[in-house]
Amino acid sequence: MSVFFTRAESWMKAHTLHDKHWIIMIILLSALLRLPFLSYPDRTLFDEVIYTNFAVHIVHEEPFFDIHPPLARIIFAGIAHNSPFELWGLPMETNKQFGDFPYETLRLFIALLGTLLPLLLYLIGRLLKYPPYAAGVVALFVVFDNALVLYSRSILPDTLLLFLNFLGFAAAIAAIQVSNKKKYRTALVLLSGIALGLAFSIKWTALAMLPIIWMIFLTARMYRAIVMTGIIVALSYLFIFSIYFTNFPQGGAVDPVLYPYNKPWIANMSFPQGTDITGIITYLPEIHSAMLRANSDPDIAKVTLQSAGPLSWPAARSSLTFWISDDGEHTIVLRGNEFLWFLTFFMILFEIGWIAMRIVHTRRWPIGRTETILLLGYILNYAPFFLIHRPMYLYHYFTAFLFLLLLVPLIAPRIESCIGSITKDRTLARVIIYFSVLLVLVNFLLASPVTYGF
Repeated sequence: MSVFFTRAESWMKAHTLHDKHWIIMIILLSALLRLPFLSYPDRTLFDEVIYTNFAVHIVHEEPFFDIHPPLARIIFAGIAHNSPFELWGLPMETNKQFGDFPYETLRLFIALLGTLLPLLLYLIGRLLKYPPYAAGVVALFVVFDNALVLYSRSILPDTLLLFLNFLGFAAAIAAIQVSNKKKYRTALVLLSGIALGLAFSIKWTALAMLPIIWMIFLTARMYRAIVMTGIIVALSYLFIFSIYFTNFPQGGAVDPVLYPYNKPWIANMSFPQGTDITGIITYLPEIHSAMLRANSDPDIAKVTLQSAGPLSWPAARSSLTFWISDDGEHTIVLRGNEFLWFLTFFMILFEIGWIAMRIVHTRRWPIGRTETILLLGYILNYAPFFLIHRPMYLYHYFTAFLFLLLLVPLIAPRIESCIGSITKDRTLARVIIYFSVLLVLVNFLLASPVTYGF
């Protein structure tokens, strides 16, 4: 068995040595799992009804309120505007027909980004000097995660947020690797800042990426890049908000849209005219004050959909029902690939324990710069949710989860070594590692009925 496994392993590595093999496989598999049957179901899934109504309001130039920055809403409305429709709004419930709203086009836009996301993680893996097979495994974990697949097929902003977050991360890593080419380095720093600025213009949670980018530049002593990215993020954010108000040329009273936001201090707000630049600038503090208040208002939190908190996310003990068919026979549920999420949860616990033991024995920080940055990325994009006192959901863990996947190629060899030491059989240790990867695929297939709703 040992000889057979060694030969099989050698054959597999020989046929996955080149980037082109992995790129083709990643794109084909990702597209196959995300692009077909986007018209099904032809009903709203989870918060799709919210973003559909937001897009309709923008197209019809009707001011409204939301607790998040506006970039995703602007993009959705821009895409919808290119396909004329007569819809003026949907009841704020799931499983509602879209009418003539171009929902397939918007789902396709998100699905294309979701298709590219695993490829972006592969690129990051290669920038981190992972061999092709290690970067490829990270990408395949993204391809075969049920939660990421579902979000890649829905009119929701988080796939766009993930793509921009990790585009900024990839650009920063690339920037420190071309330090002898000033023009390329400057362009990559600009790209990193713009990507993070756009991500921050979708959700404030993207701000957790900025310290990670700054640490990357700090380790390369690129101090100007730290200042530059901070300025670019701020300017991009202000620019997006200013553009947003131009979608409402007449301004006017704000529609709360969502029942929890039907508060006097929200309903009494009024947008400035879209052509009034001075009015827009002076209105920015007011709208941000309202957004902050709505994010922390206990009365709003009480009537918001409740869900299991951050402690349940890493081990995939949380889920959200996205859709139930009229006959009750078909459902779509947001849940991660349970085996993959539990496996990575075990790996982060192993990592923390291993680091603690090494510190005790050596009195030194035991991991390198790359691993430290990735670990910090995981912590900064997960730990802050424990401090937020309103309902938070499984999709808030996505950014931290992707950082954890990027850590897998660094943690797995230690686990393999540990298993080998315990069993006195290195081949068995590798078999267990490969079998675990296979189980990720098996679990994806078993959970796919509630991912697609078939």
